[in-house]
Amino acid sequence: MHPALVTLILLQGKALVRRAVRGARSGRGIVFLLVALSVLALWVIKGISQAYVGQRFSPEKAQTAFPLAMLAICGVNLISSVGERAVAFLPPEVDFLFAGPFSRRQLLGYKLVKSALGAVFTASIFSLVFVRYTQHWAAGWLGIFLALIFQQLLSMSVVLIGQTMGERAYTRGRTAVMTTLLALAGIALAPLVLASGTQSLPELATAFRGSMIGRIVLAPFDVFARVVVAPAVVPDALPWAGLAMAVIGGLVLIVMWLDAHYLETSAAAGQRMYERVQRLRRGLGPLRAAPQPRWRLPRPPRLGGTGPLAWRQLTAAVRQSRALMFRLLVICVAFAAVLQAGGFGDGSGNFVVGALFWLTFMLSSMVPFDFRGDADRIDTLKVLPVSGVALCAAQLMAPVAVMAMCQLSLLAVACLTLAPDPRLLVVAIVFLVPFDVLLIAIENLIFLVFPVRLNPVSPGDLEGWGRQMLVFVLKMLFLLTLCGVAVWLGFVASGFWGRPAPHAFMVLTVVIMLIEAVAFLPLLALAFRRFDPSLHTPA
Repeated sequence: MHPALVTLILLQGKALVRRAVRGARSGRGIVFLLVALSVLALWVIKGISQAYVGQRFSPEKAQTAFPLAMLAICGVNLISSVGERAVAFLPPEVDFLFAGPFSRRQLLGYKLVKSALGAVFTASIFSLVFVRYTQHWAAGWLGIFLALIFQQLLSMSVVLIGQTMGERAYTRGRTAVMTTLLALAGIALAPLVLASGTQSLPELATAFRGSMIGRIVLAPFDVFARVVVAPAVVPDALPWAGLAMAVIGGLVLIVMWLDAHYLETSAAAGQRMYERVQRLRRGLGPLRAAPQPRWRLPRPPRLGGTGPLAWRQLTAAVRQSRALMFRLLVICVAFAAVLQAGGFGDGSGNFVVGALFWLTFMLSSMVPFDFRGDADRIDTLKVLPVSGVALCAAQLMAPVAVMAMCQLSLLAVACLTLAPDPRLLVVAIVFLVPFDVLLIAIENLIFLVFPVRLNPVSPGDLEGWGRQMLVFVLKMLFLLTLCGVAVWLGFVASGFWGRPAPHAFMVLTVVIMLIEAVAFLPLLALAFRRFDPSLHTPA
């Protein structure tokens, strides 16, 4: 590799460290940095304590789950645009590096070395957090490191092959590959399910891995799993590590052989990534704009300006429905897998309600159809002939509707997977809308008072990570306090004339939560009026 590229990698490493600690010069930055380091330390300590104080995970189960996880990641990279990041150069890199005295393969080596150095850091963190699932830390680190390199090279190979084949042929090809994999999985599992009634996810995973089709499909990934679960590096892990490096070497040869279109592919992928980041900053979503829908939402009444504003956000949600549905599908599949593998028994209903509560917080960041998505358009909203309360009410309608749809989908998955107590499900459905209204109102109030972008922080930005953790804790405290007050007042009011009735308690609690949400509207309007776009728009 060219010495200038080596110097550039070293300078980027220094910049990464400098960016990680740049906020420590102020008191607020020190707090954010300490929060991020504390959370990271807690994860590492928890993983180590589970491994050396508790009981380690069975190596047989780990060897079954690891190849399936790698296969799932490859499938996600294949059907989505995530794999483009493996070959992407950002526009500044394209301007300076592509015009420099570097060959295509030198730039390719530069990209591979950067990926390998990033994999060293990631493998170090993962090997400590998930040390419980390994038998020897060094062997686990080596296996995770090789698996990360394999995923990077496989994604790069797939993108370069797609560029060589052409866009249409590549789209059809990856669709055919995914269809073939799903068909093979169905052929392998269908006789086992019909013969023995196997239904739980761990049993299906074990059965698929033991079938002939499963052994063939998972063979490239099984090599890395054997390194991860090896009892020691020498002599157990080294033979399998050598085989894994041979597989990686084969992928390197493929990448080098397909480097003819590498510069064009990298520039195009980097430009698409840059456009996604810019769209995300403007609240338009991380993906490209979807085509115009075949049907349109009906025009609502004006209602003091609330109707048209809510219609605009709902239309944006419909246009991004493909991305939302894909994310929701991934969450539902993972939720069903956890429910099947959990073995909760009579406590399944409590677990479903608790899991739904936590998943709601994760889903709330995926529906930026409110002030969070309008961060760069607040100056336009301020000049509209609409009162502040009406505007704030309109901004809450779309995310609440999308959240309720996602939660109902998760409840449907829970009902199909388990048989939870119907009464708990009814309670969860009754409290969905008031809970969502409170959550979205709190999200928007925190954003207007303490503006933070929804897009993920850049790697190494510990200050940004700590800031997001503090915002999450603040949101949780607000929500738990308001819900606790509503539950207490509902209990007191329902028992004012005698023994508290469950139905009266539910109705009163829901009414009180809605009153709290309505009381948030003047606070949101005040925060909106005090928001100065020239000063408070997040960077």
